[in-house]
Amino acid sequence: AFPFGAGVARIDRAGHPVWFRRDYSHHWPHLEEDGIALVPGMLVGSESISFERAQKTITIKCREGRPYLDAISTIGGDGQLLERINLIDALRDSPFAHIMQSTSDTNHRLDAPCDPLHLNFVHRLRDDAGGTWGLAPGDLVASLRNLSAFAIVDGESGRVKRLVRGSFFYQHSVQHLTGSTFLMFDNWGGDGVHGPSRLLRIDLADSRETTLFPNDQTPESLRNLFSENQGTIDISPDRQRAMVVFFQQGMAVEVRLADGAVLNVFHSLHDVSSLEQFPEERKQRAAVFTMSGLYYIRSR
Repeated sequence: AFPFGAGVARIDRAGHPVWFRRDYSHHWPHLEEDGIALVPGMLVGSESISFERAQKTITIKCREGRPYLDAISTIGGDGQLLERINLIDALRDSPFAHIMQSTSDTNHRLDAPCDPLHLNFVHRLRDDAGGTWGLAPGDLVASLRNLSAFAIVDGESGRVKRLVRGSFFYQHSVQHLTGSTFLMFDNWGGDGVHGPSRLLRIDLADSRETTLFPNDQTPESLRNLFSENQGTIDISPDRQRAMVVFFQQGMAVEVRLADGAVLNVFHSLHDVSSLEQFPEERKQRAAVFTMSGLYYIRSR
């Protein structure tokens, strides 16, 4: 579909729609404790993206001339748009604009210059953020898949303060853990021993990367889980555990963050015998469904 973003809705506990915004929101929203949602979204441009560097105009040429202009939307509990940060503009006005030239997306149906960032998650830094330059409580971290990078965005001005790259590739769900450390679902950056998809912790104070899962103590059956695209994590309220969701394999693994130990494994296995769209020979079977997320229950 063009564009792949559609909108965002709030549903009450009985399953009834409270509001719906047709605003090209996409990917996973993050609901903050005060009921405000951080939502990846987009505008659709009318010309290719360009910017000036070294007295030269650099153009990221979108064949259709309708590039996706990713934005961070802050939406109130009543569905009102409180703020929107245009990430293309923020990057263009930052020292990191040149990084947009490196975008690569061989698996998407649109060519890469039409989707240069592919914002997939936004998270607000906690009150204990710090330990290195460019981090402050209230800042935002934005996961940019097609750059294999994440950005630290000033929570007040919308300015891009820092852009982080590493051994991770096509990552999703980058979240602030504590201090100067972050967690992410790294789709492709793992090694040849345990498979490419992993739960990665990165410390911006010294750029140290630690693969928490899988590791040498991980059961053999879980060492090569792989999600080519998508994939999410959810950090437990006590900050001691994380739910790591492998979208295409329909599986989630709960991991202890101290040592990467596996605490629980969840399979998205369902009985499909009652579904009319399946042929008769499948009536007695079950199927593994893709899993987009699995979350800890939080009291409010």
